[in-house]
Amino acid sequence: MEQFITIESLSTMATLILVVVLLVQNFKDIVDNIFTKAFGIALSTKYLVFIISQLLLFTSKYFLGTDFHNGEEIFITLINGCILSGLSYKSVETLMNNNKNSKVISEDISNEVK
Repeated sequence: MEQFITIESLSTMATLILVVVLLVQNFKDIVDNIFTKAFGIALSTKYLVFIISQLLLFTSKYFLGTDFHNGEEIFITLINGCILSGLSYKSVETLMNNNKNSKVISEDISNEVK
């Protein structure tokens, strides 16, 4: 079977953004439920995007054989994670707003039909 995503493809920004957006969309409700039960509030989407971005970057670099024994590599990876989370958050925000708008439009249409 052919793999859709490989570790090598996770070294590109476009693939990382795609994976972050998909993971946030799939796990946002689960994380919100856990945080609501534990702390009484939902976790902000910005924080979830940042956490997933950092985890993906560090994990992919680890499996690609990056040496994290020097501080320079850790620093650069953190900076790249911030850039990745910023770009990914804009994509998530756009998709979430489009999804809300489509729900409002479909509700308006169904109300007009009644």
